Amino acid sequence: MTIELARPYSPEKHHSHRDVTGGWLRPAVFGAMDGLVSNVALIAGVVGAAGAGRGAVLAGFAGLVAGACSMAAGEYTSVRSQTELMRAEIAVERRELARNPDGERAELAALYRSRGLDADLARRVAEGLSADPEQALRVHVREELGVDPDDLPSPYLAAGYADPRQVELIEQRFADRPVRCRS
Repeated sequence: MTIELARPYSPEKHHSHRDVTGGWLRPAVFGAMDGLVSNVALIAGVVGAAGAGRGAVLAGFAGLVAGACSMAAGEYTSVRSQTELMRAEIAVERRELARNPDGERAELAALYRSRGLDADLARRVAEGLSADPEQALRVHVREELGVDPDDLPSPYLAAGYADPRQVELIEQRFADRPVRCRS
């Protein structure tokens, strides 16, 4: 079976997509909002109780540092737990592929049949993908778990997130002149 394209296909003219999996966006937005709201509330409370002055500035700075440390620890723990669970499930899939390769190949063929391929083509695709055990593992993990085993989230990267606006706020408050954050 051949597919005729209306115009010549050129892989060089392929478009790209942004990462929409949400691995970094949700914690970044949550962290920025949490950091801004909690710091504004902290500073407002100190100013309301003791008036504006060095105490309010110190409270704001302490809030920024505490918030950044809390967010880093929380993100590290959260992403580390998620990654450990993913690795454990990948290990389960690896064992199943070694223990029951025919069953796993049939499972893959059934998946492709459910996506519209005829039975013979689905079987051939499953056999072709299953010829290399590492390729078979990657395909099964992507299809069954929805995870890219070659691109698991890093807890270290998650913990290293810092909101540039918070850094800029600190620099502007303690520098002789305002400093713009470069991003």
